[in-house]
Amino acid sequence: MSIRSDSTIDSSLARSLRESRERAYRASMQVDTIIVHPDTLTLRVGHVVELFSTVVLDARTATGQHVDHFAPLFEVGDQSIAGFSGPGLEGRKEGLTWLVVSAFAGDEPNRRILAKSMIWILVKP
Repeated sequence: MSIRSDSTIDSSLARSLRESRERAYRASMQVDTIIVHPDTLTLRVGHVVELFSTVVLDARTATGQHVDHFAPLFEVGDQSIAGFSGPGLEGRKEGLTWLVVSAFAGDEPNRRILAKSMIWILVKP
């Protein structure tokens, strides 16, 4: 079995990913406020809720204008209570934790957090 790599396609994909990342970083530099709705998610143990169909995020500048191409960073507080499962959040055990939504620029270890918001996660049995 042989695997062939088309360097034109590979370099095109790499360029596209790099451009998307840079566009998201430029957008994040404009973010002053992240508005989240709802402020609390209620999950059941063992169930997964798709994050982007459940939570509405709106990144705003200091003057209140919407920021296009905003790509958030998500961090769950206590991952024994809730955590990511694919594109969704999974209730793991009964309890209360939080989801921090951040605007960021740069890659680790030089990542800078520019704005934050928080959503409570309540997990019921």
